[in-house]
Amino acid sequence: MYSIRAAGRRFAYRRFTYSLMEELVLAQAAPSPLLRQLSWGSRVPGMLLLSSMPGRLAPWAEFQDAVERRRVGLILCLTGPEEIAAKSPDYAAALKAGTLRPRWQAHAVADFGTPDDAYSFAHFLAAGGHALQAGEAVLLHCAAGIGRTGGAALCLLHLIGVPQAEADAQVVAAGSHPETPAQQDFVVRFRAAQSPGRIPAA
Repeated sequence: MYSIRAAGRRFAYRRFTYSLMEELVLAQAAPSPLLRQLSWGSRVPGMLLLSSMPGRLAPWAEFQDAVERRRVGLILCLTGPEEIAAKSPDYAAALKAGTLRPRWQAHAVADFGTPDDAYSFAHFLAAGGHALQAGEAVLLHCAAGIGRTGGAALCLLHLIGVPQAEADAQVVAAGSHPETPAQQDFVVRFRAAQSPGRIPAA
């Protein structure tokens, strides 16, 4: 078990590791593969949604329908092209063909890893922060929608000014969280380096 302390509260997380055999039951072990909404009152007018990789744990058509219903305007992707091609061929094909309706930006982070450059990662997340401020729905995902997604969501919520304890509770309630000590440490360092509620230029 790992934990992260936030404003006097401790959230405990169990690290998930997947083997090739476990891929067969991943859909049951992971959070819901479709869009999981976070809320933060009236701080910003937009909507932040967390998800597994589109088309990985649910049919591609089901993901497309969910995106249309939620009117997603921007997808922030935390996986690289090779991981997308291996885990969701339909997603890879849509990206190659340019048929994905929402705008799309990526900042590849290794599975169970952390961003290599916190500065460029902050500017990547800033696109989501500005979209949320403009009232858009933003989708954030990695592969399973747990560790990388959870850490990135905490960083993004920090940029838009959601208090730390509230952000931790919201992300955990949505089924995501930093999975490793390194991911937890990255969130702590990111929060210390970035002013809360101040979104960098995208």
